[in-house]
Amino acid sequence: MKTIFSALLFLLLPASSSTILLQEKIPYYPNESFDFNLYYGLLKIGVAHLEFNTQINTCDAYIIAEAKSTGIVKYFKDIQYRYEACMDTSTGLPVSDSRTLIEGNYKDINTTYYNHTFREDSSLVYSANIDSFIVPKNIYDLLTGFYMYRVNYIPFKLDKNKSVHITSFFNDEVWDLNISYHGIQKIYTRYGILECYVVKPETVIGYFFKSSDAMSIWITKGHINIPVRFSLDLKIGLLHGELVDFKRATQS
Repeated sequence: MKTIFSALLFLLLPASSSTILLQEKIPYYPNESFDFNLYYGLLKIGVAHLEFNTQINTCDAYIIAEAKSTGIVKYFKDIQYRYEACMDTSTGLPVSDSRTLIEGNYKDINTTYYNHTFREDSSLVYSANIDSFIVPKNIYDLLTGFYMYRVNYIPFKLDKNKSVHITSFFNDEVWDLNISYHGIQKIYTRYGILECYVVKPETVIGYFFKSSDAMSIWITKGHINIPVRFSLDLKIGLLHGELVDFKRATQS
């Protein structure tokens, strides 16, 4: 179960920052939330929530991603994972992020702070685990990078099977991925038949995955671009999630 919920984070947040992502202005971000049911095969094992909120006074925008076990699975293995980030909406960059893992009586918490102005050619991050660490300039965490990618690369400006190289900071490391676009597909959902973009973030062969294309995400084609389904082909079996609720504030 710990493997499944740890791997889920990479699915919910596939859109990390890109070193080639250049834009003239920071896009508008409305308050919105997504809720998913999580399945291991046919068995429901948990729920997940992703939220963007500009009504919290401690920062310009607060992004929250969390997953927890439910039902009979919770009885055997009670797991809660919460990952949150504070975004500077004038730049789209992270100010801080925090990760909390609770597994039974075990708790692991770590917070990372970002300084994007300390050096001209790089950024500085700090956490209790690593102290100060120099990283590429204007680096994103996974959550702020997700929103930047979603706004700037969907609808896709790439050809089918072409990849975008991305760089982010996660789990006290600089994290590089490639995200490839695999065309448009119609899928059955609780909202009916939807036409979706298919995205495949590259996965690392090893602890979680047995191949580099083990992750797939379906994002609705249109002006909102909602992630409605995902799948993870893990070494221990297939994990997938289905969107069950989506809320978005009306733009003023």
